Amino acid sequence: MKFLLFFVSIVFLTCNKTSLVTASNFDSEVRTITDDEKELLDSLNFELSVLGIVLEKTPSKIKRLARTYGEYNYTTKNIEYTTKVHEGISFECTNKTAHELTEKFREELRKEGYLMYKSKKNYTFKPDEVSIIKSQNQFDIIRIEDTRALNYELKNTDIITKLQEWNTNYPFQITGASNDWLSANFVGELPKNSMAFAKEMYEFCPDIVEQGTDTIEKLESETKRTNQLYLWWD
Repeated sequence: MKFLLFFVSIVFLTCNKTSLVTASNFDSEVRTITDDEKELLDSLNFELSVLGIVLEKTPSKIKRLARTYGEYNYTTKNIEYTTKVHEGISFECTNKTAHELTEKFREELRKEGYLMYKSKKNYTFKPDEVSIIKSQNQFDIIRIEDTRALNYELKNTDIITKLQEWNTNYPFQITGASNDWLSANFVGELPKNSMAFAKEMYEFCPDIVEQGTDTIEKLESETKRTNQLYLWWD
């Protein structure tokens, strides 16, 4: 591995409460919005309705979307960190809650100019994370999360370029991303020549076969069954 990538979130703590007026459509309890959370939304020009939709499902507080990246410099033999604060919010929740929220509200928020996506998957060991940004360009998700595959010398721009190419031929909506994985739902059915696309996916992301489905045939079958795109690099 040429580089080591470390990826953590910066959490902005909140306090002071005001009431939440939206009603829950799920089985979790409704909590109150803090004044600091409301101030955060105001600073981002996020409508309160967005915050209400988020808070009616998750018990965790909203935080400013920020990412800290660490890259090992083989010349200086030090890890060099860069922190970026983004125009968005994030919150922690269970895997089940993350799935329910994103499936229920993603399209609704997209129509209002927001993109909602899963930004961390911790496989029950720790909470997952869901993020919301204000954008109409879904590839901003990949830019913010700095998705890349350093083992394969694929920069963030390389991945975005390939995704844009695929999106032209096989339209999809990005549903999740982090520093080394991404997921998307295809809009409509895949083309009849899905095996050719499976080979393209394998060439671009070998790990999904070599450490996943084992064969390209199984990758094609799984992609057709789920109608989803899922890429990850070890």
